[in-house]
Amino acid sequence: MAIITISGDLGSGKTSLAKCLVSKIGYETFSAGDIYRKLAADKGISVVELNKIAEKDRSIDTELDGIIAEIGKTRDNLILDSRVAWYFIPHSFKIKLVVSSHVAATRVMHDMGTRASEKYKDLEDCAAKLKERKKSEIARFKEFYNADIRDDANFDLVINTNEVTPAEVCSAVMEALGKAGIVSKQGNARYEQACQQEMQGIERSRG
Repeated sequence: MAIITISGDLGSGKTSLAKCLVSKIGYETFSAGDIYRKLAADKGISVVELNKIAEKDRSIDTELDGIIAEIGKTRDNLILDSRVAWYFIPHSFKIKLVVSSHVAATRVMHDMGTRASEKYKDLEDCAAKLKERKKSEIARFKEFYNADIRDDANFDLVINTNEVTPAEVCSAVMEALGKAGIVSKQGNARYEQACQQEMQGIERSRG
């Protein structure tokens, strides 16, 4: 039994990885980003604007951070898609996905229809706002908790997703989880079947 936390910038593939892991190992999933986007939508503002408010109003971060910390104390067999869960759940298996700003912006623009609270004029505007959001989050976390979310040493596994498919990322994570004793390749038929389907998908995508 374990908790897996997935950190990374917007567009790095956190949600895709979480969904893939759920299909392989059957854990429940929780997305802090969904809660944050809903909070922004409820206020009728963008996520970037909510971040600006949060720089001065600590209650926004405190509420979300408290939810994550409580989950870490009371739940198990869970995957958390959250940029800060690694800090509040130190006993989790901590994954970080990294991506360039251009690739991140391209992915976010492609998925913009699913992000009602995030609107961008074009790719350049998207990249600029993603950088602004990241800068705000780094500053707030450093001020509130004296922790650097950019430090790779805080994580058990770091993957650059620029030039790999979601299936390849998921495969690498499953291998790491196996080495850490969190999943068993030999004893998990669901894992074996999912891996076979994944490899078939990779082969088809490569032609």
